[in-house]
Amino acid sequence: MSSAGAPVRPLVSSDLPEVSRLAAQLGYPSPLPAFSERLSSLPSPSHGLFVAESAEGRIAGWIHVTASQALIHDPVAEIVSLVVEEKERGRRIGAALVAAARAWARTRNLRRLRGRCRGERDGAHRVYGREGFSREKTQHVFASSLTPED
Repeated sequence: MSSAGAPVRPLVSSDLPEVSRLAAQLGYPSPLPAFSERLSSLPSPSHGLFVAESAEGRIAGWIHVTASQALIHDPVAEIVSLVVEEKERGRRIGAALVAAARAWARTRNLRRLRGRCRGERDGAHRVYGREGFSREKTQHVFASSLTPED
């Protein structure tokens, strides 16, 4: 699969060292074994994982898209992660990855694609805007640790 910016292909386990490195650039560091365990637990029909390659054949970015279902809305495709190598930004790699997510969603008859992005990531906001997304809402994310006693 190729699109604007860079050739895109499905992510394979040998990509995980670079995927992990790029996730850390975005502020989501995790040890490689954690990425490997997470990858093996994702059911492929409902998760799409793609990488974009630079001209040198290195991983320039990656995207994770999933089918999201909820009682309050029709099924949608949701971009869970979208990361582009810092030095590769501005080369339409994000556009190529979003195109792969759109194609993945269409094969599953999903009629909407949405993405979430931290408020301070202005560059990512511009990418989404250029790719035809419009801001739908602003929200806060709350988390609570769970212990076995909960």
